Amino acid sequence: MGTQLPIGTAADVCAHALAAETEAMSRCSEFADYLEARGDEETARLFRTLAQEDSRHSVALAERMSAEGPAAVPFWAHSWLDEGPAVPASHGFVYHLMTPYHALTIALTAERRARRFFEQVAQECADPEGRALAAEMVREEDAHIGALEQALQKAPRPLVSEADYEQILIRR
Repeated sequence: MGTQLPIGTAADVCAHALAAETEAMSRCSEFADYLEARGDEETARLFRTLAQEDSRHSVALAERMSAEGPAAVPFWAHSWLDEGPAVPASHGFVYHLMTPYHALTIALTAERRARRFFEQVAQECADPEGRALAAEMVREEDAHIGALEQALQKAPRPLVSEADYEQILIRR
């Protein structure tokens, strides 16, 4: 993701913000469902909270979009899991292998990418209102990044190698 698409107006920034928030809301909801079904209530609660925040922001952005008029942003431009249009079968595979640590890492990576995107827009957008909206998005992403970093510090790392298992088996 980058600013390959022209972003010169507040409507352009708003369209990207809505796309980013909609994607985050969808993924956080899916991750919450997945983690809840596997018994990780704490991480599921965090993802539900993030999804609710993204939902509230999406509603406000959609209202603003209707006032400013449409701006075209490909629905996958801010995707967490896909480089282009979503492939639901691949999402099922990712979720099947995902641990809470992985879910938090995916979300943190996506939130950091969105932050960089809106930070660049805040610096480059010619429209003062667009710059202000992009700066608002940066602040929102910062709050999500902080919550995800804190949760990731507490999440157990998945066991992936023989050395990981040996650390559990060998008591020092």
